[in-house]
Amino acid sequence: SDHQKLLTDSVKQYDTILSDLQGFPGAEQEAKELMNTVRGLWEPVKRLASAPPALEKMSDLHHATDDLLAANEELVHELARETHSDVGRVVDISERQQMLSQRIAALYNLHALGVDEESYRESLDNATFEFMLGLEELIGYEGNTRSVNSALKKAKTQFRMLEFSVNKEGNTYFPFVVSEAAKKILDSMVKVTDGYLEEAGRGS
Repeated sequence: SDHQKLLTDSVKQYDTILSDLQGFPGAEQEAKELMNTVRGLWEPVKRLASAPPALEKMSDLHHATDDLLAANEELVHELARETHSDVGRVVDISERQQMLSQRIAALYNLHALGVDEESYRESLDNATFEFMLGLEELIGYEGNTRSVNSALKKAKTQFRMLEFSVNKEGNTYFPFVVSEAAKKILDSMVKVTDGYLEEAGRGS
């Protein structure tokens, strides 16, 4: 399915991100230990995301991703502290945007499949709002290169489409539109993260 392909692509992208972070210039022992924690939390998420689709799996994936997001944020904060780099924060946000785009698509598809738990709707609204705030902060970052700004512009266009579909009232769902928009947002945000990591490498 389109959603399963989206999850598979996300797994490949995040594997690449972890490899990039492992080589983050100036990282010290505490950051390396946090990296091991993140890798440990990533493995169950990776297994769930790669497994055949099922409602129970989606629920488990939702909760496992919460733990991964928290650990990933702690890791990048530590990298920023150790390297004394403002880039650490925007790397953190851009990575989180990647995960949030996939979370929005996954939660939306749960609704499309008939899961009406209030907690999922609340999580969907929170993820959408958090993505919007993160995107605006990245757009306002003074260190953006031309290529990063171009990728952010594309992400913003796709997010508007995603947001419109997610917030549309009634019983009509657009899972294909949401999954496609989330995939394009993921691609754009990977380019943004890569741009920031390159900047960190040049500044080391």
